[in-house]
Amino acid sequence: MGNTVIFDFYLNDNDVVTGRIQDFRDSKILIEVKNEFKKESDLKNLYIKESEQNFGYSVDWPQIIVEWLAKDNWVNAISNLGELITFSSYFYLLFQRLKNKYKDNLRVGLASSKLIALNTIFKREKENSKRFNYEILFEKEISRQEAFEEKDFMFVIRRTLEGKDLVIFFIHIDWLGNIKIFYEI
Repeated sequence: MGNTVIFDFYLNDNDVVTGRIQDFRDSKILIEVKNEFKKESDLKNLYIKESEQNFGYSVDWPQIIVEWLAKDNWVNAISNLGELITFSSYFYLLFQRLKNKYKDNLRVGLASSKLIALNTIFKREKENSKRFNYEILFEKEISRQEAFEEKDFMFVIRRTLEGKDLVIFFIHIDWLGNIKIFYEI
């Protein structure tokens, strides 16, 4: 069984972008973000994969990609970290703390945006969320291209009870982790 990305971030370090730092692994932001997650005992079984990718078209715009992986499928890995409702809330609090500190230098990946989408639903549903099942019917990472690439994420999530469809949620999240559109069908 392969490794599963539980959450992921793109880090924008101006020292890496301008070339003041040659090796992205020396990025102060990368080191700080990794250390922030190392403090969390619930995440100690995850391991980190990091890489660099250029998202520029007319100009260079390298971003550091950091992924926290588990040696299990996504659902089992989340179950091992606590139930999905609890973990998505826990992750969202960590994300908000990092977002407040790093502002525009922190962007979310598909796995992180999925947790943000689920947390948004669970917060809206409150205690009722424990009674229902939720299934991600559609998830899509969309790239927008201008001078450099930016990403958006779309999710369609179905809430069911005893096999009957009750509600479909549509959620659009931007690369900074902000909810752009949220509605029920």
